Amino acid sequence: MSKIIGIDLGTTNSCVSVMEGNEPVVIPNSEGKRTTPSVIAFVDGGEIKVGDPAKRQAVTNPTKTIASIKRFMGNKFSESKNDVSNVAYKVVKGDNDTPRVDIDGRLYTPQELSAMVLQKMKKTAEDYVKARPTSINIKRAVDRIMKKLSGKTVENTSNQLCKSLGRLIGKFHTSGMKLKINISNSRDIVWVEKTINKIKNHITSDQLKLLKHSHRIFEKLFNLDLPYGVIHSDLFRDNVLASKNKVTGIIDYYYSFNGPLIYELAVIANDWCINKDGTIHQGKFTNLISSYNSIREINKKEMKYMNNAMVAAALRFYLSRLTDMIFPKVGEITHIKDPNIFENILLKLSLIHI
Repeated sequence: MSKIIGIDLGTTNSCVSVMEGNEPVVIPNSEGKRTTPSVIAFVDGGEIKVGDPAKRQAVTNPTKTIASIKRFMGNKFSESKNDVSNVAYKVVKGDNDTPRVDIDGRLYTPQELSAMVLQKMKKTAEDYVKARPTSINIKRAVDRIMKKLSGKTVENTSNQLCKSLGRLIGKFHTSGMKLKINISNSRDIVWVEKTINKIKNHITSDQLKLLKHSHRIFEKLFNLDLPYGVIHSDLFRDNVLASKNKVTGIIDYYYSFNGPLIYELAVIANDWCINKDGTIHQGKFTNLISSYNSIREINKKEMKYMNNAMVAAALRFYLSRLTDMIFPKVGEITHIKDPNIFENILLKLSLIHI
């Protein structure tokens, strides 16, 4: 009987799983790890390294080590100036305003580079199931995927985009509630407590006070009897594709888990429906919630604890970004994001809810 294989091509990491009975099993790679860095390196002698070997040599070979290439997929070069400035490798304008990576004069498309990561994942799966190598053309498969995923990642949100996303997430949650699988949360209360302890001597007393207050709300939320299901949990604008004010696709399910459905909405609201000063944009938030309600009605208890959920969601990403800023990883080649955005949100929400 043939095996069902699933590959998650992530912006930072990728993984591959196989269905064993009714349960998905993540397959460890040749280094024994469950995830593989989505990193490609071109080294002397024409060798191409993928995954951990590529990431390990990034510090000494930054201009020929490619990471976060998925951010360029489906976008025009003229729309990718911010991403271009955040990478060490050379990205140039190709035919039809497409982004290309210049390696010693050879121009690679994002699809070609992503195909190298997929090839690594395919080999991992084949080694696991001990199957004969398939005749799948990986590059062609990536090209086909990109043709089906129309649109580009969202830079600026609008009432209409929030409305479109709300409907899609309503459908996603309705389906996710029916799945008989249990995916644990890698950013749970244990992770929160460990992370606070790790950084507490490197932050101000006011920041620590804010973290402790938010920690109590986080713990309370995940102990409440609320509707649960499979959630994406990382639906920032760069993980959503859209075209003409309509959401066309969702990518990067790396942090998916079984959790409170309103936590998902809170993650979205904190990125899609927040003004620059950390206050809620009521128009966008209303469109998000009302359109979601048209598919799956949010009950009164969920609405009562929506602020709690937004605090919990803001805390999760505030901690991640603080940690990355305080303890930058050796050889890390992804862009460190600003934690102050979520500090402002937590401060504003703390005035609303204790």
